Amino acid sequence: MFMKNCLLSRLLQIMLPVAAAVLLAGCMGNPFAYAHQDDVTSKPAWWGHMHLNEVLELKRDALLDGGELWTSAFNDQETRLVNVTVDLFKANPGKYRATLHLLPKGTKFRCIRLIRWFHPVNTCYYIDAEILEGECKGHVVGVAGVWGDPRKKGSLMLGTNSLLRPVE
Repeated sequence: MFMKNCLLSRLLQIMLPVAAAVLLAGCMGNPFAYAHQDDVTSKPAWWGHMHLNEVLELKRDALLDGGELWTSAFNDQETRLVNVTVDLFKANPGKYRATLHLLPKGTKFRCIRLIRWFHPVNTCYYIDAEILEGECKGHVVGVAGVWGDPRKKGSLMLGTNSLLRPVE
């Protein structure tokens, strides 16, 4: 009997940590494993207070950095990051990387895509818009400052903190 208890005890000592490791690995695996998106561009009910092909304009000058609009961006200059504001960029545009562009107030954009994004940490809407004029015409950018619950049709709206506003 002692031998059976000893074997059982040893088996549990080995198996419990292994089972715990397997369970934790499953729970703490890739955080993007459950992320997914739903393109609802062609479904008007999801657009809420906005709509496909709606034209927006910049409320103030902004910097285009990659596919995003910013009031300031970081520029790597000789191993140190420099915060580049719109005013700094205007004063010396050649000083900063070639992928950084100034878009003037009033630049027009057209909404071309609406994505509902689901992730265990963050659930939100993403809107892509095409630049309609200027040197960056045709570039597609992400529209920041949109609000709404992507689980609820009609909840999408352009927030007051957005750099863009609808063209009247």
